Amino acid sequence: MALRERISRIAGNLTQELHFARAVAVQAGTAALRFANASLKDLGVLEKHGEQGPVTIVDKKLNELIVSTISSHYPNDGIVAEESNAAVMGTSGRRWFVDPIDGTRDYIKRNGQWSVMIGMAVDDVPVLGVVFQPMKARLYSSSPTTGATLLRPDGAETPLKASTQDDPAEMTLVKSWSTTNGKVQKLSDKLNVKDSFFYGSLGLRACLIAENRAGIYATFSGKSHLWDACAPEAILIQAGGRFNFFDGSHPNYAIDVDSPITRPYVICPDSVWPRIYDVIRRMEEEEGGI
Repeated sequence: MALRERISRIAGNLTQELHFARAVAVQAGTAALRFANASLKDLGVLEKHGEQGPVTIVDKKLNELIVSTISSHYPNDGIVAEESNAAVMGTSGRRWFVDPIDGTRDYIKRNGQWSVMIGMAVDDVPVLGVVFQPMKARLYSSSPTTGATLLRPDGAETPLKASTQDDPAEMTLVKSWSTTNGKVQKLSDKLNVKDSFFYGSLGLRACLIAENRAGIYATFSGKSHLWDACAPEAILIQAGGRFNFFDGSHPNYAIDVDSPITRPYVICPDSVWPRIYDVIRRMEEEEGGI
């Protein structure tokens, strides 16, 4: 059964939950904007253990706000949040994945390329996603009922549709500001990708692909977590995209929910994945890997 059809079957109608998640994400993002001009000292910037990047008091305050709001409305659901001490698995079979500020470095830099992300998984698959970019008031969201949409600052809401291009050479690669691994460039070269640009939040990079403003993202960093992946993948799936490991599988949201995603992965439209997969396989067979 195709992933999108399976999601529709197991998720049910999530219209109420989507409205709720959108409202909470906007509330949290608006709260974060109040600290936009705070000094680094006032932000309380600290580096996380294990090269996991910085964290601020705003990350922690938003985490508390989002988690407490979800808990009060859906007490039987699980919650996995970046700044919480431990995951709450719940009893309903549903789990919320929360990244209060995706792109904390970008938040500190005040470049606007950060987001608030709230996703939901049922069993092992993502079924609902919200990615809110406060500095531009752009709200990306999806559910099986609504599909994937973008709500713009002027109130216009339009469907998201990833590219249908099947040639990676005709697509644009979006990269993380922290990309230093030569493997990304090596894969890009093998795909004959000619154009690329940098962008901050992983969630926003994925949404640019869902919006057909970018074509491919790849990473070998091993630093992502399921709270980074759930909301963007839910949006991508409904927009005709995917979040795939190199073997074609996708993250499992039912196991090791606190563990890093150590495997390299690609975010791209469905249409171009077969070509990317073929290149990856050839590189592994001929060169022993990327």
